Amino acid sequence: MAVLRWLGHAAWQIELDGKVILIDPFLSQNPAAAVKPEDIEKVDYVIVSHEHFDHLGDAFEICKRTGALFIAMYELKVKADENGVQRTFGANIGGPFTADGLK
Repeated sequence: MAVLRWLGHAAWQIELDGKVILIDPFLSQNPAAAVKPEDIEKVDYVIVSHEHFDHLGDAFEICKRTGALFIAMYELKVKADENGVQRTFGANIGGPFTADGLK
């Protein structure tokens, strides 16, 4: 059973088949966020839709701390690499992808 949780603004947490996915984790600078980055203990994938600060948010920090796979368009993947994120995947705009078993 899938569990979908709104974290504020464009941020979502999805739990599915034992995996945790964060989408657009704009948390620390969002006063309405349901959680803060340090509250995120287990996450397998962080997906960022685009580079605007209110979508990218705390993605790099969360990935570095938890070891989650960062998934975004290729240009943003390069920035994640440059910022010390260890596990990254760059997707093409509008195209399908498979990363670490996630389709």
